[in-house]
Amino acid sequence: MLIGDSVEAYEKAIKLYIAGNKQAEGIEIARKVLELDKTNIDASAMMAEDMIRNGKKDQAAEMFKDVLITVAEKNDAALGREIAKRAMDLQIEYGKQFYAYFLFKENKVEEAKKILESEYALTQEEKILLGKIYYKTQEYAKAKTVLLSMDPEIINSNDEILEQIGDVLLKLSEHKKAGEYYYRAFKMLKAANRLDAAISMSNKVQNVDTENPELHEILAEIYTAKNMKIQMIDEYAKLSKIYDKQGKREEFMKVQQILAKLKML
Repeated sequence: MLIGDSVEAYEKAIKLYIAGNKQAEGIEIARKVLELDKTNIDASAMMAEDMIRNGKKDQAAEMFKDVLITVAEKNDAALGREIAKRAMDLQIEYGKQFYAYFLFKENKVEEAKKILESEYALTQEEKILLGKIYYKTQEYAKAKTVLLSMDPEIINSNDEILEQIGDVLLKLSEHKKAGEYYYRAFKMLKAANRLDAAISMSNKVQNVDTENPELHEILAEIYTAKNMKIQMIDEYAKLSKIYDKQGKREEFMKVQQILAKLKML
């Protein structure tokens, strides 16, 4: 019942069988490993390769995908790269994408970029990764092009992508556009009740757009929900100045009344 020791011994046996070109024996051991540990990476990859040889490519693709996601969650880039290379060599879907991803995680940026740039048509996930790579290599115009080539529905449904595009636009000194993307990400985070993340995103908005009254109204709501009185007063004070500057007397007076009540509490 020493499961960990059993798995370790089986893994050593698999490597010996592979080294001895005894695939059938290795597969049988891999099955034993998966009975003990369904997420075992080496055994899963070996079983997937066996499925390919037996014409079960779709099943193999799903197994490789599960294995690669597991490795990514464990943040083991070196092992992930090795398994992704196997998948890529077997022309498994996701193989090249994950191989580039793990290269990127290992800071082998130029190699990852070369792989993705060689693709005729990129998936949405590959476009996101290539956008991150271009950002890291300071090729901001290319990052903008590849990220904005994505499906608008995908862009507008993901706060991380919105933020990434905002970061790229900021580097290109397109401050107004950057602020728009940051603001959309901010509203999405607020709607999802991810209040701390929304507060952090609001700082990016304010770096490029200090006079967005709706931003401060929403921030006031967030700080009210979090019972943060000092920050609430600060946001209403900012709103007061914005409304006064914009000549919105009715809104200005309402905010002044709220401020007076807060200061009395």
